[in-house]
Amino acid sequence: MKKLLFAAVCLISLSTVAFGQTGAITFNDNNGTPDSGTYNSTDTFTLDVNLTISGFNAAGLTANGLSYWLQVPQALAGFVTITANSYFTFIDPTQPAVPKNFSSTSGADPGFMSDFIPSNGESGDLGGTDNGPNEDVGDGTYHITSLTFALNGAPVGSYSLLTTMLNPRASEVGDNNFVGHNIPEAAYGITIVPEPSTWALAILGGLGMIGLAVRRRKQLV
Repeated sequence: MKKLLFAAVCLISLSTVAFGQTGAITFNDNNGTPDSGTYNSTDTFTLDVNLTISGFNAAGLTANGLSYWLQVPQALAGFVTITANSYFTFIDPTQPAVPKNFSSTSGADPGFMSDFIPSNGESGDLGGTDNGPNEDVGDGTYHITSLTFALNGAPVGSYSLLTTMLNPRASEVGDNNFVGHNIPEAAYGITIVPEPSTWALAILGGLGMIGLAVRRRKQLV
C-alpha cells in the first residue's frame, strides 16, 4: 500500500519542489573518474548510484522513497540494457524486473530514449521505498542502487547517460509528508572504444599498407 501511495504521489505531484541545491544523484563505476567511464562495445559494467539529500533536516523532513529513470541518446539506445539491479537504503524496489532496455520516449529529452521493462510494460522506475518510518533518512549521501549494464555492439563514440526530469518520469525523492522533491538532472559520460581485436586488425592492416608501399618503392628504384 505504501509503495502504491508513493507512486501515486509521484504521478500527481506536478508542483513538486526542489529539496536543496546540493541534492543530486551521482554515478560511479569505481574505476577511475567517478562521473565517466570508458568501455569496449561489448563490455558489461556496474554503476553505483548515490543520492545526496540536503535541506530536509532544517525543514523537519525525512525521505522515504525515490523514483528515477535513466535515458541515453538514440544512437546508443538499441545497444545497451540494464541486466541487474541491487537496492540499498530504499530497499523495497518499485519495479525490480530486468532486463530494462532503452526503448521509450516517455519523459525523455529530445533525441534520447528512457528505460522501459518490455516483459511487463512497466515504466522502468529504478527507485524504491523503505520499509517504514524507522528507516526514513535525512540529510546525507546514500548508496541507492547498483545497476549492471550490458553493451551489445555499441557504436564507438561518446554518450551521456542522464536521469530524466520530464513528466511523467520526473525523477524525485518522496518525503514523510508524501510530497515529491525534484532531483536535478545527473549525467554520466560513457565512451565506447573499439574492441582490442579491432585495434589489432587495424594495426596489422596499417603495417601491411606500409609494407606494400615500401615494396613498390623498391620496385621503382
